[in-house]
Amino acid sequence: MSVMRELCRRHRWVLVVPAVLLASIACGGSDPESTPSPSAPSAAHGPEVQQAIDELEGNAGFRPILPTYLPDGLNPVPETTHVRDESQQTAIIAYFALPDSQAAEAPPEVLEITEDPAKNFDCPLCPGEGGFTELELGDKPALAEEGEASEGVVYYVLYFVAGEVFVTLNAEWDAPVGSGLVSPTAEMKQELVRVAESIIAQA
Repeated sequence: MSVMRELCRRHRWVLVVPAVLLASIACGGSDPESTPSPSAPSAAHGPEVQQAIDELEGNAGFRPILPTYLPDGLNPVPETTHVRDESQQTAIIAYFALPDSQAAEAPPEVLEITEDPAKNFDCPLCPGEGGFTELELGDKPALAEEGEASEGVVYYVLYFVAGEVFVTLNAEWDAPVGSGLVSPTAEMKQELVRVAESIIAQA
């Protein structure tokens, strides 16, 4: 199984059950010396968000990069968790749709950012066995994956490297009733591209 295929298998499970994962993942130990350099969050993030990322940095062993752009209708305060053991060093940041969102376009039900030190992978952007689209975010190479997660739910995933961090950016949307939508629209995908570009711009 390729590195990318294994990452997709692991990260797709995280996307399908983010609430359960965020409530239940435990951490182990790792060497903090083998981690990427810190990257301060945007000044636009409030103290509650900064505190959450400070805690995540201490647990994961590297400073995650937060987006400075989020689609309208998402709660700007994320839920966070991590995995840190002998074989994995992962920070997970999840944004969820506000229940009373008045956004003109329906936001993703969940937008999840999974970050790992890029040097932990021999080839983080190898496309593996197929099913991925190669593209560029700004001038950086990236991979994309899209489809129907379950009936009435579509997803879009972007894989890219931002500085020294390998990022998996997942989003799921509820398809409008009766639409027959089985993959994300161009507008949905563009929103996720904007989130990705706001992460890359800080690296």
